[in-house]
Amino acid sequence: MSEIAVCEVHAEMGTIPHDALEQIKARASFSVARINEIEKTTNHDVIAFTTNLAESIGEASRFVHYGLTSSDVVDTANALLLRDASDILLKKIGGTHGSA
Repeated sequence: MSEIAVCEVHAEMGTIPHDALEQIKARASFSVARINEIEKTTNHDVIAFTTNLAESIGEASRFVHYGLTSSDVVDTANALLLRDASDILLKKIGGTHGSA
């Protein structure tokens, strides 16, 4: 999940507490049905998603979207998907990969 990846970087940089990151990683969950329900009110897919995450995470959820725009979340998710897909393809063709 791109939100957690960004939280990991923030924790490494010291901009969010490490214990908040651990709470986020342990508790983060979502429901597509619940997101769809929230989106009927908000008319915004990312707000609906982060609201649903907050319901499962609790107080540490205040750090989940810290410093991000909705476009940042989508761009990060797409970058992570591309990285992971590239790793799979490289393994299939016998190449090496350099992702961290």
